[in-house]
Amino acid sequence: MTNYLGLDVGKKRVGVSRGDDELRLALPMDAVPMADRLSCLREIAHTISKLNVSVVIVGSPLNMDGSKSEMSKYIDNFILDLEKFVGGDVVFVIVDERLTSVQAEADLRIARGTKFESHDHKRKMRQRGVIDSNAATVILQDHFNELALRVQ
Repeated sequence: MTNYLGLDVGKKRVGVSRGDDELRLALPMDAVPMADRLSCLREIAHTISKLNVSVVIVGSPLNMDGSKSEMSKYIDNFILDLEKFVGGDVVFVIVDERLTSVQAEADLRIARGTKFESHDHKRKMRQRGVIDSNAATVILQDHFNELALRVQ
């Protein structure tokens, strides 16, 4: 069984999700604050080790024309730094994540059966990393769905 981690890398925090190739179901985890980049990298590397993760799916927002955005370049550097902590046994897969945060927010609204009560409520959810980890869940679940389509 292969264990996966999904990452939605941002400049304030990293949304995290987990799953495996047996169930192919992505589940959100607590987001990791990016206040201190080194601590963030260490915490994610620890999670990779603890969960025996073999594959990390990382969302990277491309421009609408498919070219790399400034954030994509930031994420590429983040992955390079993370690879130094986890070694060569972990495979990193970069996927286009355009609009996953929008999808994550919509999924949360559906799950709650309502819209966010206020702009302040949405801000608090973002501060707690709920939206970011749900975006990581969308990224990882999309990857699992693609794998399932390839098998058919």
